[in-house]
Amino acid sequence: MCSQSIQESMYSQNVLAVVPSWLLMLRDNDCIEERLRGLCAKAASASDADLGSILVELKSLINERMSRARSLAAAVMTKTSG
Repeated sequence: MCSQSIQESMYSQNVLAVVPSWLLMLRDNDCIEERLRGLCAKAASASDADLGSILVELKSLINERMSRARSLAAAVMTKTSG
């Protein structure tokens, strides 16, 4: 759950109806950023045998990050234009 405590998670669940979804995506992006940094560090010190699987996971996470960025941009654009 990244750096988020259980109490923060419960609080987040209670305010989902109040907080815009695009704002919640920002928090999720922080979690992805932590995972990206961790995978990059892991790749830098990995053996040749392990590097392939780490890079596959890293590519998948980058694609997820880009998808979330597109969703965030669309949500913000919808919010500001409507």
